[in-house]
Amino acid sequence: MNVEAVLADIDKVSQERVGLVTVATVPSAAYYFMPDVIRRFRLRYPRVRVKLIDGSAGHVIEAVTGGQADFGICFAGRLQPNLEFVPLVGDVYVAACRRDHPLAAKKSLTWQEFYQQDYVSLDKTSGNRNLLDQRLEHLVPERPSVCETRHVTTMLGMVEAGIGI
Repeated sequence: MNVEAVLADIDKVSQERVGLVTVATVPSAAYYFMPDVIRRFRLRYPRVRVKLIDGSAGHVIEAVTGGQADFGICFAGRLQPNLEFVPLVGDVYVAACRRDHPLAAKKSLTWQEFYQQDYVSLDKTSGNRNLLDQRLEHLVPERPSVCETRHVTTMLGMVEAGIGI
């Protein structure tokens, strides 16, 4: 039997799998790339159902450690010692502003320049906020944010409305 035949047999067996896989993920990953991942997974395993738990990074970690999720997708933060973290992608933080904002023409922005603007921030339940707080603890904003949200997608809506950057 050749390698192709063995792989075809394995693929046939895997397509016959049935069951449920539960994935806990942060909302931004659930929105931006999980639909395509789930679509491709369903093509390969049509008899396996997918349950998606979307919540903050803290909720993702709780779902995995509590056994409600088979695995999670979130930010590398302070993880519990019994969890294994495997990096999937790297992200760059960017400042978002409306096209008509004076900063829109800038190619880069320092954190000090950022904090001089009216800005929208994430609240302490956000994995992004905790990650930024850990990395930027030496930078204390001169003034607090004008609005706080729980999710990046909500924050972007506030920016689009002109509430802040």
